[in-house]
Amino acid sequence: METINCMVVDDIEIDRILVEEYVRLFPFLNLAGCYNNAVECLEVVQKLNVKLLFLDIDMPVVSGLEFFKSIQNPPLVIFITAYPGYAPEAFDVYAIDFLMKPVKIERFEHAVNRVKELLDIQKKALRYD
Repeated sequence: METINCMVVDDIEIDRILVEEYVRLFPFLNLAGCYNNAVECLEVVQKLNVKLLFLDIDMPVVSGLEFFKSIQNPPLVIFITAYPGYAPEAFDVYAIDFLMKPVKIERFEHAVNRVKELLDIQKKALRYD
């Protein structure tokens, strides 16, 4: 399995640090950047070939959902929030998963394994094109 470049975007520092620590526990994830707002990372997402975003939804200035919808050729996304009411809209934009704060390691592991499985399937499908 090749390394998956990922980014964490969350305006709440303690939540961002927790997800950063979880990312470091999985050797197939490469933490390409951490940001406290979506505006700062738009250009970086595309420059660094980020394949996965851990994205908070409820942020000032631009919400995670608005940000995600604005990306051309967006990466895979796992939304993270304290508000379960955002789930339908998150899955409308094809989120891989939807994690509730505070994020538990078991749910995080389940979500990143889902990403890994999806990318493995895509890689196999490309070989048969």
